Amino acid sequence: MHRAVPPLLALGMAALPACETTPVVTLGTCDVGLSSPSAESLRPGEPLTIDAAPLTTDWDTVVYIGGVQAELTTLDRVGCETCDTCRTEALCTECGDCDTCDRLCEEQCDESLTVLVPDLAPGPADVWLINRHGRSDSLSVIVLPPDVAADTGS
Repeated sequence: MHRAVPPLLALGMAALPACETTPVVTLGTCDVGLSSPSAESLRPGEPLTIDAAPLTTDWDTVVYIGGVQAELTTLDRVGCETCDTCRTEALCTECGDCDTCDRLCEEQCDESLTVLVPDLAPGPADVWLINRHGRSDSLSVIVLPPDVAADTGS
């Protein structure tokens, strides 16, 4: 037996908008740390290397200097394989305290990244990053005026 849909109900269903989805970006809750900048004063275009942890990959890491996205040139996680394996086997998260692996990770895993200083006005600038773990703390560098070569004429 086939039941007809009442006319008012059919009209109401026709008026419903199509389902829409909005992507939601969630960040982890790690305390991402930055330290040991390669220089405290740099000019636009110069490389800045920073120790940072925990890092992920270059495709999900964005670094800002003075509120402007900097070009990420390298992201290194040297000697971190044993640490990563230990954390996985101990069921520790990448962000949380892991008494079983902390010492091993501190001794063997070296994480750093290098970015190019964007074209910014001279003065102090905060440096911070975002990756899948969350947003880092910030550190400050001084952006120097661009190095303009002396015009010697022809």
